[in-house]
Amino acid sequence: MEVWVPWDETELLVELPSEALVDLLDPAEPDPTSLRRDPVLDREPSVALVDVTFSSPSSVGDLIGRLPSETTYAVSWADLDSPHSGAELLRVVEEKGAIPVSGGSDLRALRERLLGVGEVLLVVPAVNSVFHSLDDLSLADAFFKAIEVPNGSLKVQVLRYLLDARGVFLGFVEQRPSVQRPDRRYDLVVCSPGGRPFDRTFVGSLMVALSSSDLANDGRVLGLVCGCGEGFGSSRALERMVVESQDATGDTYSLLASRFRGERSRVRLLTNAPLPRAIVQDLLGLRQVQKVDDLVHAATRFVGREIRVAVIRRGALGFQQVLPRDG
Repeated sequence: MEVWVPWDETELLVELPSEALVDLLDPAEPDPTSLRRDPVLDREPSVALVDVTFSSPSSVGDLIGRLPSETTYAVSWADLDSPHSGAELLRVVEEKGAIPVSGGSDLRALRERLLGVGEVLLVVPAVNSVFHSLDDLSLADAFFKAIEVPNGSLKVQVLRYLLDARGVFLGFVEQRPSVQRPDRRYDLVVCSPGGRPFDRTFVGSLMVALSSSDLANDGRVLGLVCGCGEGFGSSRALERMVVESQDATGDTYSLLASRFRGERSRVRLLTNAPLPRAIVQDLLGLRQVQKVDDLVHAATRFVGREIRVAVIRRGALGFQQVLPRDG
């Protein structure tokens, strides 16, 4: 069986053995009646904090322009404290009169402003990731722990927005992304976040892939297909994943790091990310492959060709089983 999966701005062909039992897991089509182009809020806040982690720069301006607040801050968890990614996002954010949060001094200024006003509108993408799939209360708690603001000191409204397959803003929604998990586990899970902009950094790609890693059987293979055109991304996230510590703060990056270390010891993590081996393999402990078919070879080497495979082609947008093949 041949399956095409998104990678950066193109697609890669994955060739699976004819004996394999393959489930394709694709996102559901959004319900247009559930979308609102403008937000409906209990009250208009003076400060909005918008998470643009997976948004296309071309549509960030539309999103920011629809937020009814005096001041809007923008943060991307995939790029925080990274000098090499998110530059285009930051440029668009600034052009729209919002304030980008990109490092330590920005975080301190944001912290002081939030504590001063006492309320905030938290705007996050409705995507399937280790962090963004949380319920509103847990997500807000992790978000504000990451910027060291006591959540109990703020009145928080959470607003979610939907993106299409190109990361373009579609409208505001009330629910998290739809994820319908099959009642089975797999020898190989091939996960693509969905191509650019969802896979533009390694940190963002991992946030998506690890939210579905439980579909892989113990000791089997999770293959992350990502282009990483803007490199690794957040240096904060990388540091937390590399440093072995009992980090139980429950913030955005500790959730990612905890899930990463747990799954790295449970399954075999492979990726075709075209990034330096010294970090991917030596520091993070992932096996790096040059061709996407090497993910398949790694799974069949120990199990044989009659493997059970799940292919997630747009993991950031959620998934459901659309084409089961049971032989």
